[in-house]
Amino acid sequence: MITTAGNSLGMLDCINMNVLLHIPHSSTQIPSWQKYEIDPIDEIRLLTDWASEEIFNLPYYEQIIFPYSRVFCDVERFASNEPMEEVGMGFSYTHTDDGKVLRLQDNKEKVYHEYYKPYHKKLHDTIEKMLNKFGEILIIDCHTFSDKPFIRDINQTTKRADICLGTTSLNTKDLLIQYYKNYFTKKGYSVAINQPYSGSMIPLKYIGKGHVQTIMIEINRKLYMDNNKIDSNKVKHLNKLMKASILPLELIS
Repeated sequence: MITTAGNSLGMLDCINMNVLLHIPHSSTQIPSWQKYEIDPIDEIRLLTDWASEEIFNLPYYEQIIFPYSRVFCDVERFASNEPMEEVGMGFSYTHTDDGKVLRLQDNKEKVYHEYYKPYHKKLHDTIEKMLNKFGEILIIDCHTFSDKPFIRDINQTTKRADICLGTTSLNTKDLLIQYYKNYFTKKGYSVAINQPYSGSMIPLKYIGKGHVQTIMIEINRKLYMDNNKIDSNKVKHLNKLMKASILPLELIS
């Protein structure tokens, strides 16, 4: 099951909002049928985008949220030719960050056909409905990240900014990048572009299509977590920060 949250597309008939919030890594849930070679709880703790649903809880904007842990199915990986497959982090994770065997691949096709593929259909259908209404939309790819690099991270830089903005060469306009960089900088946060993570969710069909813009906003977990515990007051502060940040798409058209 794939869920959408916030306001339905019906509500958008009354509110001129053309922003889609994509939240793929917030859940800790694993389907009961999935078996693991070792307990996945440590990997879930490590990789979950903790509090991302709360931080990016922005009224009046459409949301699409994947309801299962990325440790079970990572809907942001490519289904084939995924570079991270080599280290056990394709769409169906097989290894932990430190290289232990997490699970076998005997259910990979089931994960693909019953979870990964339906999610991407839901994402596509939501984008199409919004495009039919607005003509153009902005996808905000919503994430949080660890202040310390994971073992498998390509970028091992230990000095990480407060905010990481991920962009694409064909679907992220420079004015959009500058808007968010200036916004967070003026609020007192350090900002990096495509560091330590790069790119932003854009379905293959829309690559190079200017009427679908995308940008990834990643929040450093040090801003709201202390000793791996979530500080609810800091989460509320970040939520207010995000509520005030949305850029009307017509300003970058």
